[in-house]
Amino acid sequence: MPTSQIFSLASTIAALQWLLLIIFPKWKVTQCSIKYPVVPILLSVIYCVYIAGFFRITGGGFSSLQQVRTLFADDRLLLAGWVHYLAFDLLIGFAIIRSANKKAISIGWSSPAWY
Repeated sequence: MPTSQIFSLASTIAALQWLLLIIFPKWKVTQCSIKYPVVPILLSVIYCVYIAGFFRITGGGFSSLQQVRTLFADDRLLLAGWVHYLAFDLLIGFAIIRSANKKAISIGWSSPAWY
């Protein structure tokens, strides 16, 4: 599947998960998705598949901005970076929801932390 389709699929899945978190935070399905983070795990698997391409990029690395720029010039690694961001961001959102639930803080007060 082309990277553009993987990008669209991953972005759509993450957006749908965010909608559940924001609009239906107490719904059983949303709570289950927080308890069992299937979406971030799926995104992490996609990340692992695409980050493997890092080893094939001459001059790429994480030691300098130029090396990172070289990596992100490759669409596969740019996709890996984006999917990593989506997965990490969702996990932070899950942590905020769990913390708010434990402290009985309403979604209206905790959701600004996501922006």
